[in-house]
Amino acid sequence: MPDLLQILINVQTVIPAFMSLLKTIVGIMSLFIVAGSIFELYGAANENNQKYLTANRRFSMVGGIVGLLIGGVMLSMVSLDFIGITTRTLTGSHVTSEILAYKSGGTSSLSANAKAGANTIFMLMQVVGFIAYVKFFLIMKARYDGSGAGQRVGGIGSAMTFLVAGFLCWNAQWAAQVLNDDIFGFKLLGLFCK
Repeated sequence: MPDLLQILINVQTVIPAFMSLLKTIVGIMSLFIVAGSIFELYGAANENNQKYLTANRRFSMVGGIVGLLIGGVMLSMVSLDFIGITTRTLTGSHVTSEILAYKSGGTSSLSANAKAGANTIFMLMQVVGFIAYVKFFLIMKARYDGSGAGQRVGGIGSAMTFLVAGFLCWNAQWAAQVLNDDIFGFKLLGLFCK
């Protein structure tokens, strides 16, 4: 029966393919957002086009422009440019601005297996961070898309919470080093950080 470390090492082979699938889905979503925003801008420019919408929805210029901006930035998530920009800006060009920058390895020694298991946990945290970034964009799009009353969307505070959570999850190793070195002042997390 495999132990937890062996399961984590085996999960490392699946995470990059799953991340590629997520990036493809986000790319398709962003193309739909951009196309819908162009349609919304066209509808806002011509008053006669309101008849094509349901009763509680209206075309708005702000919704179209915000949709174009969010769709364009979401499209940069496919190549991880947005994550790279935020990581380099806030961490000072930390290594994890690239997807799954942690090296996988599975040798027979217990310490090498423990380090590979910790790296798998960091890889899973990057996937969670990517999803949190996407949730930030979707909340911002829903906030300004011109929908009528009765739709429950999060506010700017919940969107910023997902942005910060996405950043911290994506850069979990950096955040653990900052927490370990700068706040506590001693090597509490030495097993997980280099």
